[in-house]
Amino acid sequence: MSELNVRLVGFSRIDYDKREIRRALRLEINKVRDDARSLLSSSSPSAPGEFPGRLTGVLQRAIKSKVLRGGLAAIARPEKTKRMGKDYYPAFLVHGVKQRKGRVLNPGLKPRLDPMPAALARRSDAATTALRDALQRSLIPRT
Repeated sequence: MSELNVRLVGFSRIDYDKREIRRALRLEINKVRDDARSLLSSSSPSAPGEFPGRLTGVLQRAIKSKVLRGGLAAIARPEKTKRMGKDYYPAFLVHGVKQRKGRVLNPGLKPRLDPMPAALARRSDAATTALRDALQRSLIPRT
């Protein structure tokens, strides 16, 4: 999780335009979502410890982003879709599946890398700068 804290000295109360902050959040969270999707774009099968490969693109398209209702937080995450069936398989990819003894049909699955923290880490500095600039632009002088 990335967090931005800005301290402004000399203000007892700050008025700001939320639309500017929401716009910057929406742009930055969409870039994080796009980076996460691009990490999943390899069409070759993945090995344990790599990012999951793309066979059908269901996981890639399942990564959604949104600005939360209050307008001061945003989320990018893979959501469960109908094409995933009854199981939420991004969890199986990230955490792996133990091999069950005596079961030929369940050979186990070694964990793969989670693309969401990697995408956020890639964009963290740029997002912090963009949000800081948006906060600066959104301040309303008080009379």
